[in-house]
Amino acid sequence: MFSTLALMITLSAPLTGSVLPPLAVAHVASASVVEPSPEAQSKARSGRKVQSFSAKDLTGEKISFPDDYKGKIVLLDFWATWCGPCMKEVPHLVSAYKKHHSKGFEILGVSLDKAGDGAKVKNAQKAKGMKWPQIFQGGGWDTPLAKQFGVRSIPAAFLVDGDTGEIIAEGGALRGLTLAKTIESAMAKRKNAQTKDAPKDSKEPDDGKGGAPDAPKDPAKDPAKDPAKDPAKESAPDKPKTS
Repeated sequence: MFSTLALMITLSAPLTGSVLPPLAVAHVASASVVEPSPEAQSKARSGRKVQSFSAKDLTGEKISFPDDYKGKIVLLDFWATWCGPCMKEVPHLVSAYKKHHSKGFEILGVSLDKAGDGAKVKNAQKAKGMKWPQIFQGGGWDTPLAKQFGVRSIPAAFLVDGDTGEIIAEGGALRGLTLAKTIESAMAKRKNAQTKDAPKDSKEPDDGKGGAPDAPKDPAKDPAKDPAKDPAKESAPDKPKTS
């Protein structure tokens, strides 16, 4: 009876920040739930194409995603200044940006702050050293890009290949200390792919003897053509003298 009652309470409870009654909490906590690792979750969802969009950042610059990130690995990060877990992730983002930005890593932030909070976003961006572009649409949970990507909780992030538009990783693989490992792995794979596709250095033609062919002889320097050694111009031997 208690299990049925707990289930009814759980299903009827609002989903937006409500606290479950103690009875329901006790029964829910007793259930055994095994979740896949962040790496497993990311692997299962990777390879899908990211949804493209165009929007202006806080400076008024138009950004076309992912078209503006050709040749890059880019992290699309959904966050908000009022989100505690989001702000705890910022140091990890800043560290990854500093380490890999020069190698082709980019971040594009999407703020879920409410209308009129643009100044808060700018202040947080400056105070926390977030030197990447920020899109602020002022819609909170109704932010158009959040709806487009089905974002229902933050922080939420997608690591995307700017060339193909494919999602490399998302979710837990881009949180905390795991973020650095995921980015480093993606950057290493990208570097290896570039090395593999790079044209090989051209080699000199082989003469069949394992070495480079002999340079053509200059007739002017050919000893056989040297006038000084021309037999026709060499003096005949002296005749013996008669007495």
